[in-house]
Amino acid sequence: MVLHYLTSGLGKENFIKKMNDKQKFITLILALMCNFTFLANAQNNEPTPAAKKLPECIKSHGEDSLETRRTMSVLQEDYNNRDYFYAYKWFTYMFTKAPCAYKTVYLYGQYTIKELIADSNYASRKEDLVDTLLMIFPTRIKYFGEEGLVKGTWAFNLGKYRPDSIKTVLALYEDYVNSQRDNLDDVIYIRDYMRNAVNGHIKKLLTKEELFNVYDLLSTISEENKVKYGAEDSSQYINWNNTIILVDSYMAQFLKCADIDAIYAPKIQKDPDNIDLTNKVIKLYKTAGSCNDNPNFVALLEKSFALSPNAIAAEGLANYFEKKGNNAKANDYFEKAADLSTDPKKKEDLYLKLADKNRSSSSVAKSFARKVLDINPNNGYAIIIIGSSIYSSACGDEFDKAMAACAAVEMFQKAKNLDPSVTADANKLISSYSKYFPNSEQVFFRGLKEGQSYTIPCSGISATIKVK
Repeated sequence: MVLHYLTSGLGKENFIKKMNDKQKFITLILALMCNFTFLANAQNNEPTPAAKKLPECIKSHGEDSLETRRTMSVLQEDYNNRDYFYAYKWFTYMFTKAPCAYKTVYLYGQYTIKELIADSNYASRKEDLVDTLLMIFPTRIKYFGEEGLVKGTWAFNLGKYRPDSIKTVLALYEDYVNSQRDNLDDVIYIRDYMRNAVNGHIKKLLTKEELFNVYDLLSTISEENKVKYGAEDSSQYINWNNTIILVDSYMAQFLKCADIDAIYAPKIQKDPDNIDLTNKVIKLYKTAGSCNDNPNFVALLEKSFALSPNAIAAEGLANYFEKKGNNAKANDYFEKAADLSTDPKKKEDLYLKLADKNRSSSSVAKSFARKVLDINPNNGYAIIIIGSSIYSSACGDEFDKAMAACAAVEMFQKAKNLDPSVTADANKLISSYSKYFPNSEQVFFRGLKEGQSYTIPCSGISATIKVK
C-alpha cells in the first residue's frame, strides 16, 4: 500500500516534537480514563467478519494497540482543530499500521486529504494526494463493507478529481443507486450521475439508448423521493423537485422525437402490453417537450391509461385534447389526472387549473376550488375563484345580489391575507366589486345597519353588510 507523505511545512524535528508532546498528553489521559470519546460507538467501527480473517486484521489495533489509540486520538484532535497537515500524518499511520481499527479513520482521511488538495501550498503534490484519496474508498469497503453506500462517495470523488474515468464513475454510480435505492438521501450524487452520463454520451462512451436508460432510472428515483417527502415546503421535497428539473435539463438537448421513435417503437411492437416499458417511453416523450402531437406518443398515452389508469397518461391526454380544442375531453382527463396523482402539489395545480377553466360554471368552479383548498387551505387563487363564483351565481333581489358582492370581497380579502402572492389581483377585484355594494338606502329600508351580518336567503351565504 503506497501513500503520499507530506514532508514540507514543518521540519522533521518539529513534527517529532509535536508528536511526542501529544503522545505524552494522551498517555496522561489514558492513565486517568478508561475510554475515549471516539470509542463510544465502537460497535459501529467493527470490521466485517470476512475482514477479521485477514492477516492485517487479526490484531485489529495493529502491533502496538496503545500507539494506535494514541494516534487515533491526536488524529481526531487535529482534524477537529483543522490542523490538516498533522491530521494527515496521523491518518497515514492508521491507514498503514492499523487499517482495521476504526472506520472513522477513513472519514477523517477523506476530508483531510480534500482540504489539502484544495490548499495552494500543496499544489505540487495534488496528484499524489488525489491518488491517496482514491485509495480510501476501496480500502474502506475491503475492511468495513457498506459497499453500495461507499461507492456513491467514491464515484463522486473519482469524477471530480479524475474526470476522464467516466466509465468507472458510471459503474460505481450504477452499483450505488441499485443498492441504495430505498435509502437515497443525497441528491448531489443523483445529479452528478446524470452529468457524467451525459458527458459519457458526448464522448461516445454511452449509446443514446444507454443514456436514456440512465435518465429513466434517475428521474424515476427523483419522482419517487419527491412523492415520499410530500410536503411542498420541506427541504427534501424541494431538493428532489430541483433534481428532477436539473436532470430533465441535462437531457433536453438529446431527446428528439425521431430518436425515441427509432429506438423504442420496435421494442413496443414486440412487447405491446408491457406497462413499464410503455411508461418509460412516455416519460422520454414528455421530457423531449416537442412530441405532444406525435402519433406514437398519443397512442402510448392511450395504451398506458387503458392498461393501468395513471396520472401521467391522463395529463398527457388532457394536454393533447386541450391543444386540439376538445375541452370536454381535456377537462375529463385533467380531472382524472388530478384524482390519480400521488403528488399533492400536482393535485393542487390540476384542480386549480380545472377551477379556472370552468369559471363559466360557478358551481363547477367552486367545486374544484374547494378541492384545492382541501389540499392547501392557503391557496389564494382558489379562494379568489370561490369569491368570483359567489358573485357570478348571485340570486334573489337587488339587495341580495349586492350582498353577494360583499361576500365576494370578503373572500378576496381573505385570499390576500392568507396568500400574499395574490395581493395585487385581490386588490383589483376588491376595488371592482366594491362598486356593487348596497347603498345606504337599501340597507335602511331593510331595517339593517352597516356592519351587521346578513344571510342571503336563496344561497345561504352570510356576509357583513358594507355600504358603497
